[in-house]
Amino acid sequence: MSHAISKAQEGRGSDTAQPLVREEFVPGSFALRDAWFPIAHAPHVGRDPIRRYIHSQPFYLWREGGKAKAAEFHPTKLASLRNGASSFTGGSAYYPVLERYGYVWVWYGNPDNADLELVPDVPYLPIEGVKLPRHMWGQIYFNCSYELASENLLDLVHADYLHSNFVGNEENETDEVRVESTSETITMIRECTGRKIPPALRRLGIPSDKADYRAVAHVHIRSGVIVLYGKFTPGFSQPLFHPLIPEGRYLCRNNFTFNITDAPAIARNIFPLFAYGIGPQDDEMMSEQNPLYLAERGRRDVSSRFDAAGSRYRMTLAKLVRRQRDGDFGYQSDADPGMDISGILGCKRAS
Repeated sequence: MSHAISKAQEGRGSDTAQPLVREEFVPGSFALRDAWFPIAHAPHVGRDPIRRYIHSQPFYLWREGGKAKAAEFHPTKLASLRNGASSFTGGSAYYPVLERYGYVWVWYGNPDNADLELVPDVPYLPIEGVKLPRHMWGQIYFNCSYELASENLLDLVHADYLHSNFVGNEENETDEVRVESTSETITMIRECTGRKIPPALRRLGIPSDKADYRAVAHVHIRSGVIVLYGKFTPGFSQPLFHPLIPEGRYLCRNNFTFNITDAPAIARNIFPLFAYGIGPQDDEMMSEQNPLYLAERGRRDVSSRFDAAGSRYRMTLAKLVRRQRDGDFGYQSDADPGMDISGILGCKRAS
């Protein structure tokens, strides 16, 4: 198995000479601000208010005249509690809110900085949120911080060992991993040839014992939004939007959506249900790791070259935390959450 780190690209770096993550990295110690969060699937938001959280900050969601609203307080109490509104709503008690890709998105941070151009790009989901079959979207809770869950998703190799019954084991003829990054994102790209296909996927329509496989995990550090895309050749693709909503240091909500369009009917109907088998496997592992992950570090966190994605994530997160603690909540020149990432993922844009 070969592991390679990509050469620097425009706006994307690859430091291989920094294997150590400084002890200043303490996940859960600071809530990054000024980002859009896909806090709920659009069909979940109706006339009756529902409550969600981002970093323990309450968000009440409901619709008026079909339009989504978001506020700090229950709508029946807005008039009496508005004087207690926080800086997250600029004292108005109402959050900036929009709908895109089949989600209701809310702004966490200074409402004066809310910008539609900062909504992350999800190329395989229709922008207008065309209704998908109910089995292709859902939600799972992870009993851990969103930082730990993000690192877990960035490690595309972990599936070979934790989810081998669903996606296959480590038996590949060749296996290469690359890591790219900006000041706001980490991207892991894995390309395998001759990957052994497990019986579950064979039954879903992959017409071979072996197939080539390419997988990409594109992580937006500030918001926990993760855009995943995998493809078997021969076979079908697995476009998975996997946002991690940080409700607290010990809990995050995964509002996932699949949009499988090139698979046989049986795969389109059954593959998305794998989330309810894979999710609990991840949660069992991460919930045990979380207390140590969140603990103060008394020494440097030593990593090997095989931990490139996780190490890059920790270094970049630490830099973002330092900037925001110093009062800088802006996006640097290489950071454009809304840029077209279909080329990075290797997928077509949804029409």
